[in-house]
Amino acid sequence: MKQAGDGHLAAFAVPSDAMRAALAINRGIGVHVAARTTAAAQPGELLVTESVPALVAGSGFAFDERGTHQLKGVPGDWRFLALTG
Repeated sequence: MKQAGDGHLAAFAVPSDAMRAALAINRGIGVHVAARTTAAAQPGELLVTESVPALVAGSGFAFDERGTHQLKGVPGDWRFLALTG
């Protein structure tokens, strides 16, 4: 996988593998949450949802609150935090 601008480019050995990957990504709620979270960030800001700090506990990362948001096409309220260090 290679980075291509703001996105990524993945190469597959056969076209059918690419189609299966595209379908799996399209069905994934995590992809939608990530896209909406990223779109809400200010320039240079790295936003995460509230589940991320628990996943990296003890790693030394710091976060600041950015409030609760509703994400288009995703149920519920989502608490955002900005990675500060």
